[in-house]
Amino acid sequence: MPEDPDLIDKFFLKANPNPEREGCPGRDTLNAIAKNTLSVEHPARLHLASCSPCFGEFQQLKEVHRASRLKSKKVVLLAALAACVLFGVVGLRLLTRNASAPIATIASPLVRTIDLYNVGTVRGVEPGRIANSVLLPAATVKLRLILPRFSQPGPYRIAVVRDKSGKTVLAEGTGATVADGRRQVVTVMLNLRSAPSGSYLLSTTHGDDEASYYYPVKVD
Repeated sequence: MPEDPDLIDKFFLKANPNPEREGCPGRDTLNAIAKNTLSVEHPARLHLASCSPCFGEFQQLKEVHRASRLKSKKVVLLAALAACVLFGVVGLRLLTRNASAPIATIASPLVRTIDLYNVGTVRGVEPGRIANSVLLPAATVKLRLILPRFSQPGPYRIAVVRDKSGKTVLAEGTGATVADGRRQVVTVMLNLRSAPSGSYLLSTTHGDDEASYYYPVKVD
């Protein structure tokens, strides 16, 4: 049976009363979690699951930020739609112009899924690390990425980089999230056909944020 987000939210709103607000982070910290600008390994994220008052305040702040981003999100989607129309027109013209030329065979992308939902949020998992070794093939990959718990919806840039400086990008793609129960999932195409085998970092950047989050990944 699929998860009921409203039922789960109601559970966390009542399951852990803390009338004295013992150990609660400040409003600025909760606001940073709601905006998804707080590090995934910050202990305040774990606190939400054990304190109903903080979870309720976090939910209110998240709704405020979601409403303020709605307008800019529509602009991004309209721009993406316009780009798709433009590429379609250009592609149609090229296809018409080269109708007599042989069409090259393009290999289908390999589908891979990376689950980051519990990274940095479950006791026993080292913050910033992926529980299972993640291996991406040196090919064109259709990557289905399950974002960490409490990740904001909207557009994301996903990239495979050599280090956190982000100067060397092996492959990158952009896509908008799709809700899967309480999870936010983004799907992008990554062209890793020319990537040498080795260890790299998978970076995720929300459209409204300047900071990126990094996770270890191998290409072979």
